[in-house]
Amino acid sequence: MGVVLTKILGTPDFGPYMLVGNSYLLIHAKMRDDPKGLKEIKEALGVEEVIFYEPRREVGNDNGIVFPYVAPEDEVVRIANELKSDVNVAIVRTRFTALRNNILVNNKAGLVNPEMFSREKDVVKSIEEVLDVELIPYKIANVPLVGSVAVTNDRGAFIHADATDEEMKFVKEVLKLDKVSRGYVNDTPYVSVGIGVNNNGVVIGDETSPEDVMNIVETLLGKTETVFEL
Repeated sequence: MGVVLTKILGTPDFGPYMLVGNSYLLIHAKMRDDPKGLKEIKEALGVEEVIFYEPRREVGNDNGIVFPYVAPEDEVVRIANELKSDVNVAIVRTRFTALRNNILVNNKAGLVNPEMFSREKDVVKSIEEVLDVELIPYKIANVPLVGSVAVTNDRGAFIHADATDEEMKFVKEVLKLDKVSRGYVNDTPYVSVGIGVNNNGVVIGDETSPEDVMNIVETLLGKTETVFEL
């Protein structure tokens, strides 16, 4: 397991620039120009399979990746063909094109923006089939964009600083986690903006406080790890 504090492409708010699975890493195409930084990220996350792409706020887990219809079809096909892992890849037509903001998912279950759930049941059903999880409508800290205020793997979740104890308990039970904690990343409670995580490691924006870094590491990895700064 590895932990890296860093910027990607000059910003600590790099969450939208990558999609992380346990076997794959999709990362912004401009990272081709930073082989040293890419190597450290790969090592921290324990992945060998790297695909460069133009991020489209897609959502995914080890079972599948779902892109919004605004993603060019030829690029989605290329990604599907390049993936060596057994991962389903699909495109959905939705009003909620920032899928990763609207959905929080691991390999066990997921949460979804209640408005998306009520207005686009067929789309949500399609996403559930690709990701092979059930999506439960929920808000965290009264924010319906659950994927923007939380990050999760199969071990834990780190969520919005204003989440209630009841919300933390709900997230823990629904996502079948060992631990849930709350705080900030890069001084914002919209924590997904600066974290890339899988079951192997975590990459964190380097403007996150030491207290929050340790909280993130203990929650998502289950123990304190050596932190490397890039």
